[in-house]
Amino acid sequence: MNRCEDCQELRQLGNPVGGEQLRKCVACATLALATEPDSDGGAFQVLPPEAALRWIRSALHQQLDQKNESELGAELEALLVSLQVPLERRPELADQLASPDSAERSQAADCLGRIGPSARAAVPGLCVALHDEHPEVRLHAAWALGRIGGLTALTALLLAAEERPEPAIARALGRLAASAVQRLQSLLEHEQPAVSGVAAWALGLIGEQAVEAVSVLRRQLADTGAPRKRTGQDVWRLWERRVWALGRLGDAADVPMLIDILREHLDRSEVRRVIAGALVMLGAPAVEALMQALSDTDWTMRWRAAELLGSMGAAARPALPALKALRKDARPAVGEAAANSLKAIRNASKAQR
Repeated sequence: MNRCEDCQELRQLGNPVGGEQLRKCVACATLALATEPDSDGGAFQVLPPEAALRWIRSALHQQLDQKNESELGAELEALLVSLQVPLERRPELADQLASPDSAERSQAADCLGRIGPSARAAVPGLCVALHDEHPEVRLHAAWALGRIGGLTALTALLLAAEERPEPAIARALGRLAASAVQRLQSLLEHEQPAVSGVAAWALGLIGEQAVEAVSVLRRQLADTGAPRKRTGQDVWRLWERRVWALGRLGDAADVPMLIDILREHLDRSEVRRVIAGALVMLGAPAVEALMQALSDTDWTMRWRAAELLGSMGAAARPALPALKALRKDARPAVGEAAANSLKAIRNASKAQR
């Protein structure tokens, strides 16, 4: 199988017009309205729409052994719609994203999404439209970015998801996630902390589809530990994002390492804050580990464990008996933390009812 010259998708389609092998998938070839070499065999010319439609139908027919008919029907419908947008109009659509009329902005985003990867030049404008004051414009911009693809589109959607987790953004991210995970995972090893940190954060946002990155995150955190005091902001941010991503993607096996980091840096509030966030995301396994820490011989560990259980809300209900007993701890700070956490967990439990 050959790879499409534009999107690198694994497909091979023969061009029935002229018999030349055109190494483009149906979508990318259609976006050029299909092409054939001129009489000299040199420059390619745009086919008239009627010939392009015949080419598309023939090409799709060749894929019947690769896709079921319903998928082909949906693909054909989308491609026919894209043919209604002439090549010369595409720059106008990008400009239309800045129209004062929200309906025009929405229509432009929708058309660009139908065009797909060949509309990549419009991605900056769509990134702006992703934060439009009108929900309809945002919806179409998110859909278009998901259709067009690329790391720029993915980054814009991830940033928007953190700020405003709308369903349209989630759907667009789901569309891009699978193709982006491998690239982002390779960036985890990038020498620049800022790049590696953003990759970890992006993988964490993607969620379950990026779980294969956990092994890399575990190794990196085990190798580096928490940054020293007065370390550079870029190094600190990298570590913070790695821990956060592990909390999003990890499981019970990651709790002991996080507890060990906590134990080593009990006097550092910034480390406690980051570890607490990851433990909260890991849920029940973290609650069990923190309950064990309530009986630790180090009173500062009992103190911080009690505090963290309070921050976990209703998920920490199993710890209520141990926290009640801890109110009588010989260290006033520990008893106070236990009492405060008891109240926080009970209030969170009531709110869930």
